[in-house]
Order: sequence, then C-alpha cells, then structure tokens
Amino acid sequence: GPGFIHDALCELKFRISPTAFFQVNSPATCVLYKLVGDWAAARPKTLLLDICCGTGTIGLMLASKVAKVVGVDNVESAVEDARVNAALNGIGNAEFVAGKAEDALQSILDLHAANDAYEDVVAVCDPPRAGLHKSVLRALLDCAKIRRLVFVSCNPDNLISNVALLCVPPPARRANSPTPFLAPSATALDLFPHTAHVETVMLLER
Repeated sequence: GPGFIHDALCELKFRISPTAFFQVNSPATCVLYKLVGDWAAARPKTLLLDICCGTGTIGLMLASKVAKVVGVDNVESAVEDARVNAALNGIGNAEFVAGKAEDALQSILDLHAANDAYEDVVAVCDPPRAGLHKSVLRALLDCAKIRRLVFVSCNPDNLISNVALLCVPPPARRANSPTPFLAPSATALDLFPHTAHVETVMLLER
C-alpha cells in the first residue's frame, strides 16, 4: 500500500501515517474541536499555536478564523501529514515544525509572537498522556502576548500538574514576573465510551 490512509473529519480531508496520532471517534472529536475553537475565540489577526499538533487537525480546522497557524510535533511523519493536509484542504496560512516542543517552541515564539501583524497569540495544546515539558510551560507562561490557552488532555492527573505551573504565581513576584493564568472553564468529553477515560478541556486566560 501507499503507507498511509485518508479520512475525513469535520468537513476536512486528512492523510494519516501509521505513526501519526488521530482521534478515532470522529463524531465526538468534531464536538471536541468545536469546543476548542469556541474557547480559543480566535480573531482574523490572531496567531494560533498548535502545540503537539499531530496531523494538524485542530490548527487546520481553525485556520480560516486566524491570520496564521504554526504547529509543532515531534513525530516527523505526522508533521509531513499536516503539511500535506494543509495542501489537500487548500489552506495556505499554516506551517508545521518537526521537533520536540521543548526544543522548538521558544524559537517559534521569538520568530512569530513578536510580529506586529498579530494582535494576539492563542495557544492550543493537545499533548500525549505525559503532558507538556516544563520548559514548554515556562515558554507559554513567559510569552505575555499569549492571553488565552486551550488545554486538551487525555490524562487529568498530568493536566492538573501542568496547569498548576501555569496558574500559580511564582514564590517571589518581581517587576518582570509573568502574569499567571486563571482557569475559568473546564469540561470533560466522552470520546471513549464504555471506558474510564475522558478527554478534559480547560480554558486558561489572563
């Protein structure tokens, strides 16, 4: 075979390689991604960061609402899928970076977040069960232009530990200390019927 399959999700087409992550419950995934889009509240001059982007599903579904999407993922085949998927759907304002988020995110922020063409930066994070690396959390916290972050997690325990680092003020507040996030909204979606697992979505703002 060609080494990949094609699927449709929420009116978009996707190429999926064997090692790329892709949600298997399509109807519930569309509900999940609509919620992510609603909470992201992106605008025409928003830069959207899609962290742990996989095949680009979330970023590509929100691309029509924003100025630019930049995704990052450590699975090279998934990133190549994301690039192909952007082309398959005629999306020209999305780019995808292959690499660990902890290695690539700061460079992405340095290159894009300071651009005056973007009025704000919204981050969407959908990490694997282990959650985000502490250096990724620190980079997100330190980027003052990120006022809104939507965190999707399949592991509520690691979600709590990650969010704690984003929301708890540092022990010694200095003049240049980053403003911590608040978590006004959270919900769980049942993407895995008849199991104990849920997808948790949390909105963080500051």
